[in-house]
Amino acid sequence: MIRTVVFASLLVLGVWLDVVAAEDALPVTGVPQERLAQPRRATRHADKTTHPGLGSEPPAPARSRRSEVGQDRPVIRLWPIELVGGEPNRLKEEYREQNGRKQLSVIRDPNLTVYQAENAKPTAALVYCPGGAYRILGMPSEERLTRWTDLGITVFVLKYTIPEDLDAAFKDVQRAMRLVRHQAERWNIDPNRVGLFGNSAGGHLSARLSQNYAQPAYDPIDEADRSSCEPDFVVLQCAAYFFGRPPGAELDGDLFHMTNKVAPTFLTYARDDKFCEGGVAYEKALRDAGHATRIKLFDQGGHGMKGCDWFPAARDWLREQHVIKQ
Repeated sequence: MIRTVVFASLLVLGVWLDVVAAEDALPVTGVPQERLAQPRRATRHADKTTHPGLGSEPPAPARSRRSEVGQDRPVIRLWPIELVGGEPNRLKEEYREQNGRKQLSVIRDPNLTVYQAENAKPTAALVYCPGGAYRILGMPSEERLTRWTDLGITVFVLKYTIPEDLDAAFKDVQRAMRLVRHQAERWNIDPNRVGLFGNSAGGHLSARLSQNYAQPAYDPIDEADRSSCEPDFVVLQCAAYFFGRPPGAELDGDLFHMTNKVAPTFLTYARDDKFCEGGVAYEKALRDAGHATRIKLFDQGGHGMKGCDWFPAARDWLREQHVIKQ
């Protein structure tokens, strides 16, 4: 009897040690969860086009990941591993030192980190696109993300491809929006209230998608790509590059052409931000084209809007758009 108990204990210990060893081999702490093969909910965004050869393979698996503040969060990889360079690049990140600060400067395996709002009913959701000039990603603090989840909005923080690959980042944000909608039941979200938030370069990426969601950026991979990547609402904080990159004298008409239906859009800037002029021009172009838009300006704050509390205005606008009810 004693030998049986000892043997069973050793088996349990052996399994635990195997798990720890597997975690140590991963670029982030965590162990794989089950593959996501959830039924899809019909939505007004459903893409009714049949894609030749589209398989039924479920989307990329979620992992449990330890965030900077020490809490575990699920992570959803965007792409099959063979499309990101194989196993050596799984969730691979690289950092650089700049002025004594550590900056996230390379993303090899784009992914979403989930910050889920607690609600019995399906919530709104947003894909959060950080800024960083397409060279780095300035990741938001958990305190900033809590402001969204406290409104009843589940946040999917996107780590898109960097550095300096704008078209790859555009593929990433399209795929991210589709995965979020495809997994709506899993995360208890309303697939008809899925939007975008972006600041600086992330705002440029978000606005680009809001104008070009109908442009196929990649060949379909799985069932998730039957879902729409069109956002239902867009919030842009100090969004950059509306005059192009490098900047020209007028709005970048190739990306911001106003020819498609554009989701209701909220913009905010400090007037002393060098990108404010482009944002004001973009808002006017939206308005002149008949799209729902609002802009909130502050006198000072620079790029990054230091000291500008824009969030209450965005919250009130989201209520008016019926994205949130509180």
